[in-house]
Amino acid sequence: MASLALALTCLLAALGADEQKLTEAQKNALPQYFGFGPFQIYKIKPGIGPLRLADLDVDGRTDIVVWNGYQRRIELFYQPDPNAPADETQPDLERNEVPNRGNMRAENVPVTYSVATLEVAELTGDDRPDIVFFGEPKELVILPGKEGGGFGPADGRRAPEGLPRHGSLCVGDFNHDGRADVALLGDELLLIFHQKEAGGLAQPLRLVHGIKSPTLMLRTDMNGDGRADLLIGAADDRHGAYVCLQEASGTLAALRPIKIPHLRSMTITNAVGGKGGDDLYAIEYNTNRLKHFRWEMPRAARAAADWPMRLHSYPVKSKSKRRPLAVGDVNGDGLVDCVTADPDAAQIILFKGEPTGLGAGTAYPGLIKTTDVCIADVDLDGRREVLIVSAEEKMIGVSRYENGRLTFPTEIPARGEPFVVAVGSLKVGAAADHLAYVTREDEEFSLVLRAIDAADEETYAIDELEDNPAGLRFVDVNQDGLSDLLLFVRYSSPHTFLQTADGQFESLDEAEARTGLLKDASPAGFAMADVTGDGRPEVLLAQDNLARALVVREQRWTVVDQYNPETADAKISGLAALPGQAGSPTIVMYERRADDLLVLKRRQDNAYGVVQSMPVGSFDLTAMQPLPIGTAGQVAVLMADTSKLAVLTPNEKAPTLVEQHSYETKTKDAVLGDAVIGDLNHDGVRDVAVVDMGKAAIEVLTTPPGGGFVKALRFQVFQGKRFHDAPDVFGEPREVLIGDVTDDGIDDLVLIVHDRLIVYPAQ
Repeated sequence: MASLALALTCLLAALGADEQKLTEAQKNALPQYFGFGPFQIYKIKPGIGPLRLADLDVDGRTDIVVWNGYQRRIELFYQPDPNAPADETQPDLERNEVPNRGNMRAENVPVTYSVATLEVAELTGDDRPDIVFFGEPKELVILPGKEGGGFGPADGRRAPEGLPRHGSLCVGDFNHDGRADVALLGDELLLIFHQKEAGGLAQPLRLVHGIKSPTLMLRTDMNGDGRADLLIGAADDRHGAYVCLQEASGTLAALRPIKIPHLRSMTITNAVGGKGGDDLYAIEYNTNRLKHFRWEMPRAARAAADWPMRLHSYPVKSKSKRRPLAVGDVNGDGLVDCVTADPDAAQIILFKGEPTGLGAGTAYPGLIKTTDVCIADVDLDGRREVLIVSAEEKMIGVSRYENGRLTFPTEIPARGEPFVVAVGSLKVGAAADHLAYVTREDEEFSLVLRAIDAADEETYAIDELEDNPAGLRFVDVNQDGLSDLLLFVRYSSPHTFLQTADGQFESLDEAEARTGLLKDASPAGFAMADVTGDGRPEVLLAQDNLARALVVREQRWTVVDQYNPETADAKISGLAALPGQAGSPTIVMYERRADDLLVLKRRQDNAYGVVQSMPVGSFDLTAMQPLPIGTAGQVAVLMADTSKLAVLTPNEKAPTLVEQHSYETKTKDAVLGDAVIGDLNHDGVRDVAVVDMGKAAIEVLTTPPGGGFVKALRFQVFQGKRFHDAPDVFGEPREVLIGDVTDDGIDDLVLIVHDRLIVYPAQ
């Protein structure tokens, strides 16, 4: 067999990478370079699986683990000790019962659970492999490996958020501390159980992943940095996969949606030669093709490539429809952080700034029913604090970053029931030295203003509001060099307070002020930018199906310019302005009807037009604004709603999953269900075994030197009548793995078919 493998290697090297160069005679000769010895078969019970290969007894050889749901036990098949005498005992068989054919030593571990997914890893700190599984009831369970072999009693912990199905569990070092951790996928949450220093799993980190219809999760080193990452599939034809790279800080901070179609299966394998990131082999659901992907820069830059997007999860799932947010450097490291609040959970969440964006969110205790968040230096000590407003608790609190965390808010003087707060200066360009807030006393709203370092306050009555305040901003709306105040109100037009020459504020809400031009404006659809080139910023507001630039002239709101999407029925719910040439910022709008981000720039005729649109998914925006990234301050776009936070980086050249090769079977009515990777003839060349669930067959593909797929062998596992024209993902064989389970140094095929475990020893 070794000489045949060498001959195959020489043949493929001579042929090169193009399969079309093979003659029919050469294709017909490929099967002789692959072979299998007498197969082993072990009858268990119906409904077996999942299947795993691992060294269970630390003897350096690969064993087999399979779940037996019929008898509620985990079946263990150990490779026999070659130095031990052969077991001559014969099992007691019923009449017509077929004996097992194979020499693996069988044991089992009874459990009271229904196992949906399992893995093998060292999780208890004793250097012995343990079995970890998840199923029903929804508990993450560890069977600790015992000294001398076997496994101890189950140790479970509740995990009601997990998905009890195949592929929802994986193990890896997800914080780069040298110990194996556990990741568990749920419909809405991703749970990360880090292993403690002394062994055992800590309480999980909970991340709201925001993926609709997640399918499968795999551990991978996608970018080749030696850190464990996560790959999550999704039943979505736009973003069929999400990659979560482990950051240098040892955190899984952000999900990167990948533009590939819905995948039926995903298999991760090391790169050839062990260099670079892992390879992904996947079968597309719609095309029935096998695809090979690698994490790399796109080969051909499109005229307007989509901006890379990083989706950040909140550590707490909330049903609240509000999630106030602010950005600023709160820990003094020179990087811009993001702080948001969960009103229902009474927590504030800090996303620390990192050189490439934002880190993972960490929750700290906050106020009940938080209505607003602001970042500013409120004690004039040169460091910024977080202001948190709660009408429920009738207070404005200040949280400081100390000893690696945000402190519990301490109260500062405020009257009544404060709703929103802002810190700014009375003169444009001056240091922020005044605090303003809107409060309710005796069912009446008022605007309160005071210097940060003074106790005296100015109070201005507010006419009846149609709803609660939603935001307060210091802005110079009439471009006179004096800061005014713009009060946003939920489901209503903003209220404007103009500053007079003597430092007082007057309401600009009369009918002749044309405040109807501000109809339905919200903080998420508000920005300030100089669009005229005179060095003075205008107010930009998203309004239904368009956006406008406005100023106050002669006590009246006036439209300076207008920005239209390409469709009349658009719904613009978010807006941000990014720096550009003087008087020509880049305007970014979120179009909610199509779930697109629209980029508008000034045309040669001096008007603005859409130059790019990109799908970003569904957002019920609570915030949208520029976000400076890193010490260089590259400006990104931050979008947030109550379930997720996204950072999009313009003009960034970011890697993604790039297709390398594709394979389509020529077998009629074939349904490719899965693909596994190994070296089935010990020639040092990667082989791929593809499961055809339509014909209950295996296709073995090998790899030419330039990459790609060449069909080498096809064989049918069993014959039998089918009662459906095309089987679904539960067809047979339903699980296939590749590994050396015969201790001859050659990878073997291990299959689950009906109620049997089958081993094809490769030669």
